[in-house]
Amino acid sequence: MKSRKVLLALGGVLAFVVAGCASSDGPRPPRLTEEQEIQLESYRALQEGSLFVDELQTSPTSTYEVDPYTQSYEGYRVLRLLGLVDQLSLADQYEFIAAVFRDIPNPVVFAAPIRNIAVGQWYENDEPLIVHITLAFTDDQIPAIVAAFNAQRGIRQWGHQVVRFAEPAVEYPRFAQTDDRTLPVFREQYVWNVFDNGQVSASRAAGRTDLPDFSTVQDVRERVNLTDDYLRDGNPDNDAVVVPVLEAVIEDESVPALSRVHASLQLAVYHLFAGDVETAQLVSDEILASELMELPEVSETELAEVARIDLPNILAIAAALESGDPSGL
Repeated sequence: MKSRKVLLALGGVLAFVVAGCASSDGPRPPRLTEEQEIQLESYRALQEGSLFVDELQTSPTSTYEVDPYTQSYEGYRVLRLLGLVDQLSLADQYEFIAAVFRDIPNPVVFAAPIRNIAVGQWYENDEPLIVHITLAFTDDQIPAIVAAFNAQRGIRQWGHQVVRFAEPAVEYPRFAQTDDRTLPVFREQYVWNVFDNGQVSASRAAGRTDLPDFSTVQDVRERVNLTDDYLRDGNPDNDAVVVPVLEAVIEDESVPALSRVHASLQLAVYHLFAGDVETAQLVSDEILASELMELPEVSETELAEVARIDLPNILAIAAALESGDPSGL
């Protein structure tokens, strides 16, 4: 198996997947099967903004147990990337994230179809967004969940608003089997490492053991940014080191207000990843009540939107995933 590989850039993480030498720009993939044609037509019939989860696998006998805390955070990042925070209700956001991470076969069955997540009329020409969920491996053989989109490349650079004006890159994103090769039929994708402790991460720091020491980083913004690498590297044993770093920034009135708010948001993420949603919620409430949020240099930034919309949504979804009861969303 390991002798046939192709390098794919998946969600900012380099992942080796067993796929021969073809890519989405290479040989023409096989035609859709009759079943896939029927599935595609059902996605096209969806109403604007409606969410449909299409199961493509039988129930696996053994699955990865993904913790609700990192999956709420990491899944929400994709919702934001695709512009679905503004299109889907909070209950549908929960369902989207749950559909990405639930019932993931363990051990990995490379490129096996797990499910499609379709959002009706996402494109300006009324075509649906299709997110195909499957599995692969990172370059160091860590299991990875792959979300392949039917969107064009460039969504990270130009944003979903621009990409939605384009035609879908492919009608139906998938890994297609042909002869002795597996062809990736998509151009835009995202990947999450899946760790033995149940955490998932799409961070470039995922799995790293060489993160720099905070004492070597003098710039405040860089120090706060570095805490994200520590929290999202998949190693919870080093998470607590970020707390004094963040608290020092938060309490230092000489630090720019935006960096202090950013540090508070990261502190909430620390508590979330530790499984303490209640304390994370308290930190979130303190951020919203802070006078810093009223300052123009904060209130008119994307970071303020994260504090007002994204973090409360993430915490609500995490609590619902934790309890298994989304009825309150």
